[in-house]
Amino acid sequence: MVEPDKGIHFIDNTNPSTPIQTGFLNIWGATGMSIKGNFLYANSFIDLVVYDISSFESPVMVDRLEDVFPGALPYSDKNYPFKTIDKSKGVVTSWIVEEITEDVTNSNPSWIDCFNCEVSFIETNSTFDGGGPSAGGSTGVSGSISLFTIIDDYLYIVENGRLLHPFNISNPGLPSVNDPVVVWGNVETLFPYNGYIFMGTPSGMIIYETSNPTVPTYVSSLSHARGCDPVVVQSCHDPSLDNPWIQTSFSKRKMSLDKSHVFPW
Repeated sequence: MVEPDKGIHFIDNTNPSTPIQTGFLNIWGATGMSIKGNFLYANSFIDLVVYDISSFESPVMVDRLEDVFPGALPYSDKNYPFKTIDKSKGVVTSWIVEEITEDVTNSNPSWIDCFNCEVSFIETNSTFDGGGPSAGGSTGVSGSISLFTIIDDYLYIVENGRLLHPFNISNPGLPSVNDPVVVWGNVETLFPYNGYIFMGTPSGMIIYETSNPTVPTYVSSLSHARGCDPVVVQSCHDPSLDNPWIQTSFSKRKMSLDKSHVFPW
């Protein structure tokens, strides 16, 4: 369980009625995580960190991929404008609210010397969501408010609601970076299902397929009234996982799902 910007709590949920905290992993700037086998993946501000959690009592960091999320910013209040961010001065770790008088032309963050930061940013409250997967089985199962998810040998992370980062984790302790894929709709949540990534947005849901795991591609979408929209997908009847129910905060719909079409029934 992620405590935003501080780290990750280890909870023994063997008895769901009496969960027990067994440890805490201090990760500065962490807001999301995912697990595969004995390896835990989390963001630490602009970096991706990997921990061997074979022992919950003494997790060990085994890798750190630096600056893979160049536009990552701490949680912020969109009601306030931002000062220009000079990338050369380091990493933004927090905000200070000050009352000043000056002309402001853009309420969104802007950077000096970081073109990739400008490309990655879309107006949103945070870089990553504080939700995360539960450690069930060999791969963590994404929660409905997670922006980290795993499908087979790939970890997918959304940055700033707009960039989907695929990481190859076939060697779980040494993930490799792939180019991010631009997605639309200000993605707030991810949920994996049968090779697809279901993305919740403020105005609906977007579906991408991962037959080419390094370049997920758009398949379909549906719209609803505007609002935060966690997504959960579950097969109700078909053991082959076709025709699932998709539960969002606004609707529950049955979908016809195959590699060529995704559409509501």
